[in-house]
Amino acid sequence: MPFNNVNNKIWYFSKSKSSYLLCVLLTFTFLHVTSPSYSIQNILYNSVDQVPNPKTNGSGYISDPQSLIAPSEADSLNRLLAILDNKLGVEAAVVITNNFDEQADDFKFATELFRKWGIGKRQANNGLLLFIATNTRQYRFITGYGLEGLLPDEKLSKIGSRTLIPAFKAENYGEGVLRTMEVISAYLQQPANKKELDMLLQKQSVNDEAVSTKLISFFTILLLTIAAGLQISKIKGKVPKNRNHTVNLYSDITIWLAVSITILILLFLLIVLVTGHIGDLFKGLTGSILTTGIIVCMLYIFFAHLGVLNKMRRGYVDEVNFIQQSKAFYRKAWWHVLLSPLSLIWLLVQYYKSTQIGKRLQPLMDDNGQPMQRLNRDAEKKASIHLSAGQLKEEELGSMVYDIWWQKDTKTVNVVPYHGYCYKDFEPCPNCNFRTFTKPLEITEQKATYTRTGKAKRVRICRNCSYEHFIEYITLPMLVKSSSSASSSSSGRSSSSSSSGSSWGGGSTGGGGAGGSW
Repeated sequence: MPFNNVNNKIWYFSKSKSSYLLCVLLTFTFLHVTSPSYSIQNILYNSVDQVPNPKTNGSGYISDPQSLIAPSEADSLNRLLAILDNKLGVEAAVVITNNFDEQADDFKFATELFRKWGIGKRQANNGLLLFIATNTRQYRFITGYGLEGLLPDEKLSKIGSRTLIPAFKAENYGEGVLRTMEVISAYLQQPANKKELDMLLQKQSVNDEAVSTKLISFFTILLLTIAAGLQISKIKGKVPKNRNHTVNLYSDITIWLAVSITILILLFLLIVLVTGHIGDLFKGLTGSILTTGIIVCMLYIFFAHLGVLNKMRRGYVDEVNFIQQSKAFYRKAWWHVLLSPLSLIWLLVQYYKSTQIGKRLQPLMDDNGQPMQRLNRDAEKKASIHLSAGQLKEEELGSMVYDIWWQKDTKTVNVVPYHGYCYKDFEPCPNCNFRTFTKPLEITEQKATYTRTGKAKRVRICRNCSYEHFIEYITLPMLVKSSSSASSSSSGRSSSSSSSGSSWGGGSTGGGGAGGSW
């Protein structure tokens, strides 16, 4: 019995110790697998977004997440590439990985990566990328536009065959890359080649000066636009508030323009998103800052003028007062047209209206041949007592407007009708004879559901006397549940020129270079 107890104790001790060791092993494995370094080392590169950018993680010019290049060789390579950058202005990047997607095209991948990072100085486009995938035994040189003449495909192919391939076959990746970059650096430092590189950098300097000029022009236009906006805000603040007249030409134009521009922008962004050219859009906007600024300022003044005219028309009951105030506005804001020629549209509209309104200002004569005075509807609030309820309703709907003429001595009143902005939207009512009879409308009496149809009636209604003319009944179709298959599919494709947060120079490439395998 004691012997058995001893054996049991030994067995339990062994079992406890084994469980402890197993827990430690599992914990270590879990921490190792979930660590960032493990994740980076085991990620399969099928998108350029997955490649670590050495400029943002402090690795200099080399992206080597699996540490395939020895630290001493990486230091030597970084120093060499830094000299190449500082002395010749050539930005070179090295990317080496053993987890490249075997189904992906190395040339397309490397080209997209070059454009995403923007390797090379902007405008000079003197960047160079060496992409190496050890698991597929492929390498690829990609050159910027500016280096295509100095480092043609044939030249890079020879350098790769003589320096890269022999070292890579022996799995001496650091030695092969370092010797290759030494050869390229020595070649580019030859007097004739260095002279050509200097010319590329001078071209960039000229372009930078052009950009500076554009920036000055942009800020000048921006300041003038701000001054115009301040002037417009003061004018808008002086416009009287009148909520009775909200329907007018300018409010309709504002609504339709806003809807149209919103639809166009959404369609444009949808096309950009689907085609994967968001980076191209961003670079296009930032690259032409003056053009973009001018367009924005023009549109701002265009819509600001439209807003002033809309508020002005809503602020004055008397259309003549509106025309006179709009003319006064353009006498002060004439110089806005220099910033936004589009504003000429409103200027021409107001000129046309002023010529039409001039006929209404010619004095009328009463029955005794005495001149009558046109009453100012905004200054003389009681002038509206000379209009009937139906006429006031017509003015409210915009179907008709009325001028009121007054002869003080004889106390004669003459009301002159004119077509309003919404004249064609209404017809004379068969009951009250005022132009307040709507076009056919559909009034829902029973809403449609997913299980039954609905019912509506088609009628015409007088907005003045509420007279209703029935036309017909209409059956509303049942509601149909939308299918989930209409959901849009997202594209996993990354833009070949999407912007990045790197500190590379912003260069680009046409896909020049060479590659091979070992």
